[in-house]
Amino acid sequence: MKILCIGHSSVDLILRVDGFPREDTKSRATARSLSGGGPAANAAALLGYWDVPVAMAGPVGRDPFGSLLIEEFKAYRVDTGGVLPCEGYPTPVSAILVNDTSGSRSIINHRSTEDIYRLPENLLLCEPEVLLFDGHSLAAAREALERWPDAVSILDAGSLRGATWELVERVDYPVASAAFASEMLGEELAGPEQVFRALELLQQRNGSCAVITLGEKGGVWALGDRRGGYDAFTVKTVDTTAAGDIFHGAFAYGLLNSWDLDRILRFAACAAGISVSKPGGRDSFPSLEEVLSKL
Repeated sequence: MKILCIGHSSVDLILRVDGFPREDTKSRATARSLSGGGPAANAAALLGYWDVPVAMAGPVGRDPFGSLLIEEFKAYRVDTGGVLPCEGYPTPVSAILVNDTSGSRSIINHRSTEDIYRLPENLLLCEPEVLLFDGHSLAAAREALERWPDAVSILDAGSLRGATWELVERVDYPVASAAFASEMLGEELAGPEQVFRALELLQQRNGSCAVITLGEKGGVWALGDRRGGYDAFTVKTVDTTAAGDIFHGAFAYGLLNSWDLDRILRFAACAAGISVSKPGGRDSFPSLEEVLSKL
């Protein structure tokens, strides 16, 4: 195992609709799918799909949904030795509505907020080269950072919470969403001034690096005294589900291969861009060859 992903696994029910329903109305879905999801979990599945030696660590319920997630990880060639069915912990479930017109998605998630997961002994014998966190299972993330100080670490900072704010300071590469950056700044990212103030705050918290992803607008980064940006991959948007998770999984792939930050960001943006041109979450995974051919 070369990459260890620690965090959230869920079952995603994805429903495509012509437009988001108004309150107290009925709507008909144009398509549906059921699969595993979650930020760290999707990143792990992508890396397994690319034949990267990867393991997932995190809790699932001792229930049919938990069994479904474990079997799906195995189908993607993800090591499941760290995926633990936990008594009294219901497997998280997400309902995802995808707007056929714009490709945007809205997510309603049900999960326990209790941090019950600890790294099992079998994982402690491994020597991962890259650690990927999504801010869930904070105790396990802390343990991993202490046990493997030489591993390169990345944080998928999707929303501003106590756990993600703590990990921003501790990882090598905090990669924050626009939503995280806006919450951190205390105002909307209305223009370049707000974006670069948020980037400065994020870098100050980390002490070295900061990345903010801006969806179809690309993103910005800071590393030491260097600043820059990257463009999004231009496609017709069909479905943005899991695009951010794919970005972070591809970022971890670049770290594993010791690429420079500029190349990593172009590669990750390409992988995420290809994915939004297809419907579905894991169904939209691009092949590694497809991404490399587009660069």
